[in-house]
This record gives sequence, C-alpha cells and structure tokens, in this order.
Amino acid sequence: MRALRISLILLVVFGVLFTVADRLSLMFAEGEVATRARSGLGLESEPGVSIKGFPFLTQLLGKRIDHVELDISDYGVELDGRQTRLEDLSIELRNTRIAGDFSGARAERASGTGVLGYRELGELATQEVKEVHDSLAVEFGYAGEGQVIIQVTVLGQKLVPEMTADLVLHEESQLVQLKVDEIPSLDGLPLVGSGLEDQLREWVDREREIRGLPEGLSLDGVEAAENGVNLAVTGTDVGLDGA
Repeated sequence: MRALRISLILLVVFGVLFTVADRLSLMFAEGEVATRARSGLGLESEPGVSIKGFPFLTQLLGKRIDHVELDISDYGVELDGRQTRLEDLSIELRNTRIAGDFSGARAERASGTGVLGYRELGELATQEVKEVHDSLAVEFGYAGEGQVIIQVTVLGQKLVPEMTADLVLHEESQLVQLKVDEIPSLDGLPLVGSGLEDQLREWVDREREIRGLPEGLSLDGVEAAENGVNLAVTGTDVGLDGA
C-alpha cells in the first residue's frame, strides 16, 4: 500500500508539472504568434491570440497546431482604392504548420468575419458622390432583413423616399454590388442640374472591390446587420504572419 500511495503521489506531481509546463508553453506560443501577426499584417497593436486544444506540447512537438483564433480589433483595407477599416476581424485557422521558432506559419484552411461600419461606409460614399455633384452626401444604416438603407442628401435636404438596397457578392470577381430598385426623384431640386438621377443610378450600381485582406483570404459572403456590413472570409494555405 505504501508503494502504491507513493506512486499515486508521484503521478499527481508529474501531472501537475506537465500541466504547468504545457500552459507556460502555450502562453509563450500565443505571444510569439501575436508578435509575428502584428509584424506580418502591419497592425498597430498585437492581436488577440487563442490556441485551442490540450495538451499543447504534443501539438508543438508535431509542429502542427489544430486550432488558432486571431482577433483583430482594427484592420486596414481598401474599398475601391479608398482607405477604410474593418472592425472586429476574427479569423479561425485550422491545422497550422509552424517552424520551430515560429518564424513561419501556414494554415491549411481559415475562415473569419469582419465588419464595415455604416459611418465609415457613409464617409467613403460621400467622397464618391461628391465627384458626381459636390452638393451630395450619403448616410448608410440597417433596414432590416439583411438590407441597407442609403440616405442621400442634396444641399442638406434628404431625398424621399430613402433607398433600400440588397448586398450582392459576385464570388468569381470578388466584387460587391448594391441592388436598388428605384432612385428617388430629384424633380423638386432644380438647382443641382439635370441628369443627376442617372448619375446616381450609375453610382449605386457600380461594382466595388475590397482589397488588402490577409494573404490567402477572400470574400465568401456579405450581409447587412445592425452594426454594419458583415464580411465573411475564407481561404486555404493562409499565411498566419502575412508572408
């Protein structure tokens, strides 16, 4: 009995030591991944990193991490060549191969989501429509049922009715388009000149490109929500450090 008791005590001690070593290794690895991601993706601060699965040491020895979650609060992209920000970009990476010193990491597949806020979209859209006429401005909002509201103002006066649009992703070209049935009439606003409705229609129907997503990721879906336009991204052979 004494020998059995000693064996059980040693087993518990070794188990605790292994768990502590595993958690310390995990914390170190998450810090290294965060540092590499910040540098490789050009982030202003380190992203949140969470490596899933226990034990971690067996994954580290095999140089393959099953599941990594990367949370980036603010990520720069381009919408039709104009700088804007993705909020709350969250990326899940699966089966990530790593170098021994974390100098390189690539995931077999990845998926994630990010948000284009309505305020930022309105600012970008206003820059665009001022090229049509400098009296125009645009605001975006949520219309419900996956649609967005487009509120155009002319000389500070809101066009009625506001436009309601569906969001369409053309997967092959990776272009996003607004689908609006009718453009509000401008008959009561003679000061802005003729032909403006046709120019507004052309602006609304324009296909738009989002560039600058992390290497290996592409758009998989767009959907309007209360907090903005949600972008779904997916990819294979994704570089964790942007390489």
